[in-house]
Amino acid sequence: MSESTHEEYWRVADISNNLKIGKSTVWKWSSENKLPKPVKLSNKCTVWKKSEVLQAIEVMMNTDHSKAVDQNIHEESLNHEVV
Repeated sequence: MSESTHEEYWRVADISNNLKIGKSTVWKWSSENKLPKPVKLSNKCTVWKKSEVLQAIEVMMNTDHSKAVDQNIHEESLNHEVV
């Protein structure tokens, strides 16, 4: 017997509510390619694959964390420089 895979989709309100961000931020991040491209089901219904949104958020968190760590290392090296 074969198992069917069920992909979950989020609408803009779902992403907004789950990530605690504004709907306009969802659209902005989508246009900036921070979020995956949405799938337009009809004129008034646009969705994103939940798995792709979660993956994009993980990438953003790791990237932001890396930038913060790099910034902290840079600041510490400036504080320890001998003049």
